[in-house]
Amino acid sequence: MNTQTACLAWAEEEFGSAQLNDRRNEVRLVSMAGTLAHNAHVLVASSFPNMTEREAAYDFLENDRIAPQGITRACACATARRSWSWDQAWARTPGLA
Repeated sequence: MNTQTACLAWAEEEFGSAQLNDRRNEVRLVSMAGTLAHNAHVLVASSFPNMTEREAAYDFLENDRIAPQGITRACACATARRSWSWDQAWARTPGLA
């Protein structure tokens, strides 16, 4: 499996269960995450050299209808799925030292 394919597979596992306001946004999230994992830069413009993909990334990032909680929940679910096979897992509770 090449690096780009591995990054897209990771993005699907990590964000594929995201429930956003529109299926197209869910597909865009996975695509963007895979691209960023493979081609990470500080600037969005550098991470997405293709103008169409870059504009779609900016549209996604500026979309007020996308709730960050949907993305966070997808990450939490992916983490839980990965931990099912473990004998033990530690979880930090926010607010507790």
